[in-house]
Amino acid sequence: MSKAIEKADEVAAAGNGVGAIVRIQSMFDGFTPAERRVAEAVLADPEALVLASISEVAERSSGSEAAVSRFARKIGYKSFAEFKLALSRDGVSPRQTIYGDVELGDDAETVIAKVAAENIRAIDDTVRVVDQAALAEAARRISAANRVAFFGFGGSAITAQDAMDRFIHVLGNVFHVVDAHEQTVWTALAGPGDVLLLCSHTGASRDLVDLAELAVERGAFVIAITNHGTSALSEAAHLNLYTSSREGRFREESLSSRIAALTLIDIVYVLVALQRPEEMSERGEKIRAAVQDKRLPAGRAGAPARSPSGAGPAGA
Repeated sequence: MSKAIEKADEVAAAGNGVGAIVRIQSMFDGFTPAERRVAEAVLADPEALVLASISEVAERSSGSEAAVSRFARKIGYKSFAEFKLALSRDGVSPRQTIYGDVELGDDAETVIAKVAAENIRAIDDTVRVVDQAALAEAARRISAANRVAFFGFGGSAITAQDAMDRFIHVLGNVFHVVDAHEQTVWTALAGPGDVLLLCSHTGASRDLVDLAELAVERGAFVIAITNHGTSALSEAAHLNLYTSSREGRFREESLSSRIAALTLIDIVYVLVALQRPEEMSERGEKIRAAVQDKRLPAGRAGAPARSPSGAGPAGA
């Protein structure tokens, strides 16, 4: 496996179609205070920054010219001039005017607009960052695997659970374990031909990094889904799929990061399904037949009447 596929951030830095604004947004939480001030100055008015000199950007960010140069290199550009050129190519999204963190005092209309726009942007930016070769390789590895495990913690555990729920429709060898000790046992028994897909927005979960390192020792193949940028998990994995999303002040563990990760999982699932259409059809028929009796028929008599408020059965 080439390093370009194993480390998608290296591909992005080489110019994989990732815009300057997307890089800044996806790497924002890992910036130093000085870098964050430069990032905030850029995001506040990217069009103005395209025309600004390095000294003007330093003044806007209350920093030095050296700090601005370091910032440009940090996000993958050789110089401030190259960074400005990339920024000029980004353009301005029609939705950019309503982007931003939810603030105290925002009314319902503003919150709705900001949250919806952030979720849409997470998908848009993730698609721009994504390495198509890495997605295809992930699908190939999963389709050919002896066993596939999907692990995560916190909100990412829900992402891993959803991944298992998707892939069970096309593969018969998928697993999702919640308990950290059971995850360790599963990984300790893994070997060549097994695949672990590990989900973590930050890539900094100690338990997931330990699992990745143990899986590599056992000869299993590790795929990580993390936010764009180098992390302990991305360095431990064989193959990385990157999202591009931010968690704002009032949206820690926000759905936007999960939606971005689920989008990548859905893409890989479809790629695998396209390789196994007959198996997907056969398993789908079995699943539909088995769960049919679990559903109430439309208009079934005897269903509890609901109260006028819709809060529950009448008289409850």
